[in-house]
Amino acid sequence: MTAPAISFGMFTSLRGNWDQLVARWQNIEALGFDSVWVPDHVGFLMPHFEAWTALAGLASHTSRIRFGMMVTSTAFRNPTVFAKQVLTLDHLSHGRIELGLGAGYDPEGTDHAMIGLPGWEPPERVRRFREVLDIVDPLLRGETVTFSGRYYQATEALLGERCVQTPRPPLTIAGYGASMLRLIARYANTFNSGNLDARELVEPRAVLAATRERYARLDECCLEIGRDPRTLRRSILRFCLPPTENPWVSVDAFTDFVGRYREIGVDELIFGYRPGRWPDPAIFERITTELMPALRACS
Repeated sequence: MTAPAISFGMFTSLRGNWDQLVARWQNIEALGFDSVWVPDHVGFLMPHFEAWTALAGLASHTSRIRFGMMVTSTAFRNPTVFAKQVLTLDHLSHGRIELGLGAGYDPEGTDHAMIGLPGWEPPERVRRFREVLDIVDPLLRGETVTFSGRYYQATEALLGERCVQTPRPPLTIAGYGASMLRLIARYANTFNSGNLDARELVEPRAVLAATRERYARLDECCLEIGRDPRTLRRSILRFCLPPTENPWVSVDAFTDFVGRYREIGVDELIFGYRPGRWPDPAIFERITTELMPALRACS
């Protein structure tokens, strides 16, 4: 099996007025990025707009680029209603949505407090997340679902339409711990390891080593259930890059950054949209319009 082609995404906030957000997405698409992603929070990081409503509007102003949530907090939503949201946006965008899911990253408890949810401990978050997957995954595949879990229930639930993408929109799951890695091995098309390592470890070699070690554990989880680890794409989010490692300073720096992560199996690199911190707009444009297509072609 050959390695998938490398792809490049951009992570954007939902701050600013609506016209600015539309212009931002259209610029990212024009530069040739493969995907664009937004966060899903109610209070944490103080986003200005609700994420899934914003996705529908922003998708209507683009035509090619794939898009998704990095990642949807399943704690906020009923799984059957949420599956209908995904189906609707898959049709609205003519099959461009990437389904990003997670158990909910809310380190300060702000999201849960604002909507009256208790602050569940990680084990309960994971248990709830698994039940969501057991409902959402088959629904999006066109099945009728009856489910009676500890946290969620569904009786003869169905979507009524099939997704544009088959068997369902590609599923990206973000997580770190052993329980989440097992769920990722069973359900996901893509594993996103987030930005936690880069933020906490800082030193580039340590960040790379931590990513490699997590991939090794994920491979073991795949083999335990009889899945070929090579069928699971690997994605990283680099929003808070260490000051000693900025791939946007030059063409060589970007090439080296991609090469090091490509070597350990990364198929998708997602960067934070921070134009004020890109050292040279001309270098940024050259990287996006010339180098990224060349790296895709040789991967």
